[in-house]
Amino acid sequence: MRPEAVCTQVVDLRRMYIPHLQYSEVNFRNPFCLTGITTETKHCHGLVLSFSNSCIGSPFILQTGVAYTPTHWKQCCLLFPKPVPISKNENLEGFFSMSRNVDNPRAFDIVVELHTCRLDLTLRYNLQ
Repeated sequence: MRPEAVCTQVVDLRRMYIPHLQYSEVNFRNPFCLTGITTETKHCHGLVLSFSNSCIGSPFILQTGVAYTPTHWKQCCLLFPKPVPISKNENLEGFFSMSRNVDNPRAFDIVVELHTCRLDLTLRYNLQ
């Protein structure tokens, strides 16, 4: 995704400390609030998921966000069925849930509950 296409603030959905991560901690449901940053109304086509990973004692941080140099690691785009209009300082709020798929432990089931002044929407995704 191009950095100039971003229409909201970037937020952390979850921080995980990998060396001490419990299997059950991979499944979570967190609230989120994305605030519009553009001066004109834009159409938000979906959510972009990325991650940052660092190692203790190393200055190197693997960044996959849209503001960083692309690598072979890519962001995950969760597209909405229809674009959602968003203006500066308007919020896209809701809950983001991620859990391991019951049939395939390498896959994840994602649920996005999205609420704005214009809509209430629940979207389901499966990441393989």
